[in-house]
Amino acid sequence: MPNKHLIFGSEAFSFTDHVQLTEKTFEEMDYDVVNIHPLSKTAINGRVYDLGEFMSGELRLKNYHDYCLQAYARGKPFNMDEDNAASCYKNERGWAVHRKRAWTTLFCGGHYDYIDFSITPYLETGTPASQKGIRAYMAHLATYLRRIGLAGARPALEIIASAPEGTVCSALIDGKAYHIYIANAAEYGEPDYGRAIANGALTLALSIGDYDVDFYSPVTGMFSPICLLKLCPVTPIRLPDFGDDLVIRVREA
Repeated sequence: MPNKHLIFGSEAFSFTDHVQLTEKTFEEMDYDVVNIHPLSKTAINGRVYDLGEFMSGELRLKNYHDYCLQAYARGKPFNMDEDNAASCYKNERGWAVHRKRAWTTLFCGGHYDYIDFSITPYLETGTPASQKGIRAYMAHLATYLRRIGLAGARPALEIIASAPEGTVCSALIDGKAYHIYIANAAEYGEPDYGRAIANGALTLALSIGDYDVDFYSPVTGMFSPICLLKLCPVTPIRLPDFGDDLVIRVREA
């Protein structure tokens, strides 16, 4: 046929070691995109990452973040496919897990998809709750990314000098604009789960200069007013109090 298509694929799951291997997919197999099903034992670069048990509701955001950066560094596009960490939870608990993992994946240079279990016969657009929840959250993510020159953007964890305790940060550079996603990494049932991050500060390793700074809510899809700040590598940005996650956009003035 004359049409060409991208081929997604991955190594088979190892039932001997109960590990999802990805080494050969990046290096030897002739796939255009490495397709990864996040599991509790997902290996890359000789290390096994716990990305959460199937349908467990586990966030495992630090491991997820680190795995995505390792995958990005291999130089082949990768997709965190059918992330089923919490898709059986058709409520805010599950939707927050997938919102955080989706933003983290995209800000670490990957692609992400998730099966919305609220879509059923006669509810092809989801339930009213999911329309205001996960479906709105994914729309906010897509809307934000359309503002970025995504083809030229790259992960830039090196710009983050310090962040509030208990959070996981991901960052993208798009020309002279910096986009930082910060999320509460507490698991369900832990003391800090759902607790607002208050009086937090973020320090960025940037050149001395004037910057426009604003904040974006992945939950509401709303931007804050822009403020002009003079920043240097030791100047913290005071963050507004936030619950689960927040995006900070920093642009040279």
